[in-house]
Amino acid sequence: MPNVLARAFELAPECGTMKELRRRLAAEGHTRLDEHLGGLGTQRQLRTLFNRGDGQRKRGPKAAPLAAE
Repeated sequence: MPNVLARAFELAPECGTMKELRRRLAAEGHTRLDEHLGGLGTQRQLRTLFNRGDGQRKRGPKAAPLAAE
């Protein structure tokens, strides 16, 4: 069985949320998910991979709209 963190990065493009990712990892038998996936940096990296890189930003400033020329 691959390392839980490595498997999380493999599954992330097929998932849409952290909840879904955790559910899939648990279904595969991985345990102690909070310890492995609890860091903000790890969560940010995984979110960028959700749905093949189309993940939504959950925090931070919103991008300013482009000015019409």
